[in-house]
Amino acid sequence: MNKKKVSHPLLKAIENGDEKKIQKLMKKKIPIKILDLALINSCQSKKISIAKEIIKKGVNIDCGEIFTPLHYASMFGDENFLFQVLEKKPNLEAKTPGATPLHLSTHHGHYNVVKILLEKGAYVDSVTNGSTPLRFAAKYGRFEIAQLLVKFGAKIESRNNGWSPIHFAIRFHHEELVDLMLINGNNDDYVTNGLSLIDLAENIQIKEKVSKYLDQIKSFQKDFLDLYEKQEFFDHEIIVKDGKISVHKLIINTRISPHSLLDFEIQCKKLKRNEAELLVKFLYSGIIENKENETDIKNLLTKCNFSDSFIEEKTKKYSLQEDLQKLYNNEKTKDFALIVNNKEIMVHKIILIARSDLFRGMFLAVKDNSNKVNDYSGYSQETINHLLYYIYTDQIVNSLKDDVIHELKDSIDYFQLNQSSSLDWKLKQIQSRNRND
Repeated sequence: MNKKKVSHPLLKAIENGDEKKIQKLMKKKIPIKILDLALINSCQSKKISIAKEIIKKGVNIDCGEIFTPLHYASMFGDENFLFQVLEKKPNLEAKTPGATPLHLSTHHGHYNVVKILLEKGAYVDSVTNGSTPLRFAAKYGRFEIAQLLVKFGAKIESRNNGWSPIHFAIRFHHEELVDLMLINGNNDDYVTNGLSLIDLAENIQIKEKVSKYLDQIKSFQKDFLDLYEKQEFFDHEIIVKDGKISVHKLIINTRISPHSLLDFEIQCKKLKRNEAELLVKFLYSGIIENKENETDIKNLLTKCNFSDSFIEEKTKKYSLQEDLQKLYNNEKTKDFALIVNNKEIMVHKIILIARSDLFRGMFLAVKDNSNKVNDYSGYSQETINHLLYYIYTDQIVNSLKDDVIHELKDSIDYFQLNQSSSLDWKLKQIQSRNRND
């Protein structure tokens, strides 16, 4: 049954655009329900000056069956109207069938509105119809807004029907956005219909960038596989069915968390040495060679009593980066100090060994138990912090000053970083962006 249409002189005056009559009627006492309707009607007809006057009378600021006043303010990009609405403490997460105010301001390209909403506490990863604001930015080519969303913590890996923001950026040929996603995120290589990022890339330049990026992920993983295969600096042994294997305790602990090393060792006693080595190499590197290899690894993890959800998480392409990012933030387990400009920066010794031939050589040569070393590189503390974050995660922040970029480029050779093409490529993309800004 259709709703009965509400009639009132104010609503009629708004419909006719009769501003003199509106001003006259607004001096009278009007029921709150009529004011709510008048506010929505004035927003729908883009009569924002009238909407501003109605808000002053006192209304339900979250009124509207589909769009609220905050949706309209976000969609229109009128910052004065936006601030007036925000003063009334509206619901920042009010959802239409397809969008929150943050989605709408992103879609329509209103950078300042997006920034205001985020600063007021709008949830950066709000999902409506499976899409986040970052996916809207990627689809509609809103590069500066995407940068802002990432700065506020938007998840680049968020997916809808198999599609993440980078898939949209590639599909719609937004090269700047592809760079942003590649530099900042752990981007899944496949969509649900089986197409890889390379398959999606019709643009030659984008295809080349994606190809380099995927090669660099393998390089990062190889550093940690090499750490195991070089058979150096081991500090723990795991007993298996027909012998034992040596490992780095920190790496295993990090990769099997939140499970305990003791429980893992108990389960490993079921495994033959060749099975245990296959599993340990996977834990070190996250490398899955093919479907057969993936099946073998999942079977071994199941045999060691890990849950299906844990196995699914660990066999994702980027699980190593994600685990090492958590380790980077874990101050309690850091066991070595770099002294940079008379300030200590705590790190994990074994991570430096895995990623830098300079540190590997230093620790091979120095046999004492020293737990700190002076950094004589001369680089700023800011540069060293960015470098360490890259060493742990293979990622670099998207916004860097030119002097820091120069030092980071120089540091590649100084610290003898393994598989250094990844950092060099990321820095070139950021430097190119700086020149264009």
